Amino acid sequence: FLEDMLKGRDKDLNSDERNLLSIAYKNSLTSRRTALRTVIAYETKEKKKENSPFLSYIQEYRKKIEDELTKMCNNVLSTIDNNLLKRAEDAEAKVFYLKMKGDYNRYIAEYAQGDLKEKVS
Repeated sequence: FLEDMLKGRDKDLNSDERNLLSIAYKNSLTSRRTALRTVIAYETKEKKKENSPFLSYIQEYRKKIEDELTKMCNNVLSTIDNNLLKRAEDAEAKVFYLKMKGDYNRYIAEYAQGDLKEKVS
C-alpha cells in the first residue's frame, strides 16, 4: 500500500509524512526482528543439546523469518532509491532517507551471513 501511494506522488514528502512513513515501515519489521532474536536464542540452546529433535525445525523457521525480513528490507530500500531519494528537494530529506537506508541495511546485517552480509555492510 505504501509503495503504491508513494509511486503516485509527484512531489517529496514533508517532515511529518516522512516521520509517519518511517514509523510505519519500522513497525512492520519490529515483530519479525523480535521473533528472529527469539528463534536464534532457541537455536543456540538446542545446538548445545546432543541429537536435538527440534533443531532442524528451528533452523527452517529461522530461515523463513530471515527471508521475510530480507524481502521487506529490500522493498523499503528499493522504494527509497526509486521514489523517495529522487524526489528529495532539500538536504534534510536526503539525509533522512539515507539514514533510513542505513537502518534497513543494518537490520539485514544483524542476521546476514556470507555474500548478503558483505553486500549490506
